Amino acid sequence: ALNDPSHVFLLRSAAPGVFCAGFDIGYHGTEQEETGEALMSACFAAIEAAAKVTVAFADGFVFGGGNELFLSADLRLATPNTTFRITPARIGAVYSVTGISRFVRAMGLTATTELLLAAQTLTAAEALRVGLVTRVVPDEAAALAYCRQVASLAPLAQRAMKAIVKQIGGKMAQPQASEAEWHHLQALKAQADASEDRREGKLAFSEKREPRFTGR
Repeated sequence: ALNDPSHVFLLRSAAPGVFCAGFDIGYHGTEQEETGEALMSACFAAIEAAAKVTVAFADGFVFGGGNELFLSADLRLATPNTTFRITPARIGAVYSVTGISRFVRAMGLTATTELLLAAQTLTAAEALRVGLVTRVVPDEAAALAYCRQVASLAPLAQRAMKAIVKQIGGKMAQPQASEAEWHHLQALKAQADASEDRREGKLAFSEKREPRFTGR
């Protein structure tokens, strides 16, 4: 847990072959959607704000919001078997504004734009190149050895440097949108979420077929 006495927190999956499958598409358009998104956002924020060093280890598939969960950690390890994919454009959905801003801060505009607009799969090597992954490791044993090495270092120094890095990173990021701009972005998302394409995307996903989008 984030509140235990250790100073390194390892985030990994208990399911072989998958790190996280992301948000349940069945919740879209239901009363559970807002609650589910709020819980996910709170989880990401808690990991990101933890004073201790957080390490995410992925060995397998990372899908949708699982990428943001992975990105919430300070240090992000992946095996060569790991792939990363975010596909809201394939189902007519829009990723959250706060989530997109997190990807832009970590990966830059170009890599984030391709990840979201092309909805293509990234290999571990490609994810390393764009900054989604910190280091590619051969297996879980290597990841645990990495964590032990990180845990052998000075906790107070790590905590201070982590805080400094986050402060500098926040100042280097693009200025936050004004309230009016923020409402405009949310309105664009709401328009897409209420569209015929969004309903078609969800139906096509459940029917395991390619969607037929019309732009309405």
